Formats: sequence, C-alpha cells, structure tokens
Amino acid sequence: MLDRIQTQENLRKRSVIQLGTSCLCLLCLDHEESLSHLLFSCRFAWCVWMEVYKWLGVRSVLEEEARTHYTTCA
Repeated sequence: MLDRIQTQENLRKRSVIQLGTSCLCLLCLDHEESLSHLLFSCRFAWCVWMEVYKWLGVRSVLEEEARTHYTTCA
C-alpha cells in the first residue's frame, strides 16, 4: 500500500534506472513493471496467485490495485 517495492517504475522515479531504459515487466514483457501490475494484473503473476489459491482451497477474485484489495478485505 505504500508502494515501496523496488519495481522498475519505482527505480526509475528514484533515478536508479535512466529515463530512456525500458521498464517492461520481465515476467510477461507486456506492460511497465509497477506495483499494481506486478502483484495484480501481470498474467504470469495471476497464474501464480490462482495456483496458490487452488492449493489453499480458496476461491477469489483478484483486485487490480493494493488499496482496493485491502479496503474490500477489511
């Protein structure tokens, strides 16, 4: 929720990655790697979440951003 995971988007904001450098998600190569994408909308991450949920016996719908996920769970 504090957006502190060192995604490529956050590293670019902190000038660790230069502005012209590609920040595509290394898991799917489709979208920029941001917190929301990495945890909620990346197709690879979605498959991992679904396998974890299946293993736990949980049926769920994933939200698209951390704030929404935690406000609907509370």
